[in-house]
Order: sequence, then C-alpha cells, then structure tokens
Amino acid sequence: MITVAIPIYNAAETLHWSLASVFAQTFQDWELFLMDDGSSDRSLDIALSVRDPRVRVVTDGSNRGLVERLNQSVGLAGRPFYARMDADDLMHPDRLQIQVDQLRDSNVDVVGSAVYVIDATGTITGVRKPGTGRRGLRQAQVHPTVAARTAWFRSNPYDPMFLRAEDLELWYRTQSYTRMYTNPDPLLFYRESGCFSLRKYTDGMRSLRKLHLKYGPAAQGWAATFADLGLTYAKTSLYRAAFAMGYEDRLVRGRAKSVGSGDLAAAHQILQTIGATVVPGLGVPAS
Repeated sequence: MITVAIPIYNAAETLHWSLASVFAQTFQDWELFLMDDGSSDRSLDIALSVRDPRVRVVTDGSNRGLVERLNQSVGLAGRPFYARMDADDLMHPDRLQIQVDQLRDSNVDVVGSAVYVIDATGTITGVRKPGTGRRGLRQAQVHPTVAARTAWFRSNPYDPMFLRAEDLELWYRTQSYTRMYTNPDPLLFYRESGCFSLRKYTDGMRSLRKLHLKYGPAAQGWAATFADLGLTYAKTSLYRAAFAMGYEDRLVRGRAKSVGSGDLAAAHQILQTIGATVVPGLGVPAS
C-alpha cells in the first residue's frame, strides 16, 4: 500500500535505529527505498546488509542532494501512497497504519503529524507541532512526517532551487488545491536538539528569502513580505551569535514544548519497542 523512502548521506550512527522503526510498524504492507547519496561512511554497507525483499537500496556513488533523491524516490515508488523520513529519525510504530488509513478513507492529499524532538543520543527533549500561522501559508508540516498520495507527489515535485526550504516552497506552491491534514499526536521522533548546523541553517534562511520574494507579494503584500525578509536576517544574526557563544542548542530546544510525564513515559516505551526490533541482516540496534 505504501512506499517509504529514506535518503541517506553519512548516517551510519543512526541508520540502524531508523530501519528498526520501519520494521517495528504495525502496518507491514510497505516497500522501502534506501536512497544513498554518495555516503563516505558505513551507511551504504549498513543499507546493503538488510535482508528483506521489501527493501531496495538505490546507489550510484554520486552526491546529488536531498531534493533530487526525494524526487528520484517518488519516480521509483510502486505503491499508491508515499511516506518519507530522514535517516536520523524514528517512526512511531503506528505511523504507517494511521497515515494509510487517513489517506485511504478520506479526501486528503497530504498528511503529517506532530513530533517528539530527540537529541543526538535519542533522549526526548520536547514535542513540536507544525506551524499553521505563517503569513501567506495556510498550513505547513514537519517535513519527515509527511505521507501523501504518490500521484500527488509525482504531480508536484520538489524544486531544487529552494535548498533547505524545499518543503515550505512545496506547501506554498500547492496550497490552493491541496487538501492537507495534520495529526496532533506525534508520529515521529525528530532528531533536532544537539544537532544544529549553522551552515544548513543559513542555507535554509537564504532559500526562505527567495521563497518570500516569490510568493509573498501576491499572498500578503509587499509590507508583510519585507517584514518576513527582515525576520530571516534577524534570525540568522541571532543564531550566528548563539553559535559563536555555544548557546545555539538553547534556541533549538526553545522551538519545542515540554512533554507531560504520562506522554513521556509512553514515548520512552515506544523507543524501547523500536530498540528491541530486529532488522533482518542487522539484528537489533546498538543501545
């Protein structure tokens, strides 16, 4: 019923856990594409070690970038629905079941969800929900939580001109005709805290400025567009300063809300379940 695609670039430290979260799914009617993007660590060896006929490793030795690998995986997808995730994230065991049901039994095109935020060690540091109040944008999604009809993705490819903001550009471009739903419950463990990259952040802000210039004036007028542009420069300066002082993780952690004790205990139990899941050919993830 669903194609899962994981682009991989030098993710040897986390890939086994991500794979375990796929094999831990309560919904098992999936195919998995592991899209290696010219990794120079052991990522490709790990991917090639998986022994399951539903898993296909796609590799050509080149580094083409996330956007091209996403579009490539959509072209290869052989199922009516398509879900993506990153090689350092973990799926909730019910993610595919919930999202397939939502896509199959409703009139939505794209579904996403809230996320538990985890740090480099896998410790839960908070919970995040996608923003719905952006100027000129009706709804956004936390990118690796997204699943959609495969036909929708084929009709709406990612634009490589918007590096690190390819998802936001897609939501802006398609919002006039796309039916989107966000599950308020976290269906993904999103590795963010303690993983900040200033280069990636500044690349994203640069693309976000291009995005505002392309879509902002028609959607909200020039005054609001200039305000949005100014905000990207202010945020970049703030993160540069925080990075120089070693405080960037405080800003990253501030994006998330705290998790209640009951939800935190349940989330830890889910992580234990994933950690005990055997990946054929690899065994269980190292703790």
